[in-house]
Amino acid sequence: ILSWPLPSLPGGSSGPIVGEGEDRLLHALTGLVLTPQPAIDPLVLYRCLNVAVTTANTNQNNVSSMITGSHMRMKLLYSILSVGKNACANEAVCSKEVREGWVTKEKEFMAILASAQKK
Repeated sequence: ILSWPLPSLPGGSSGPIVGEGEDRLLHALTGLVLTPQPAIDPLVLYRCLNVAVTTANTNQNNVSSMITGSHMRMKLLYSILSVGKNACANEAVCSKEVREGWVTKEKEFMAILASAQKK
């Protein structure tokens, strides 16, 4: 879900800058994340969070604009965090590696947000 929109943001690692269509794309992706049936595989949500953390670590000077650059981008990231936290905690659906990986990536993401606010 985040493999294309996030790196294409201004200051991102690659890809086109989207413009007007970006909000529509992010809104559609948010809808996919929030739809309970059929639910997104928790591994996909984990990978999205991993992309967000990796992109933020790669572009440390632009973390704040990457996350707060648009309302829809913040909404998508919040949706991934909130749905993923519940989905990846489910022992019946997720492997131990995904559950532990989610906790680790979530802590990394929150630390990135905290450090971005201090700048």
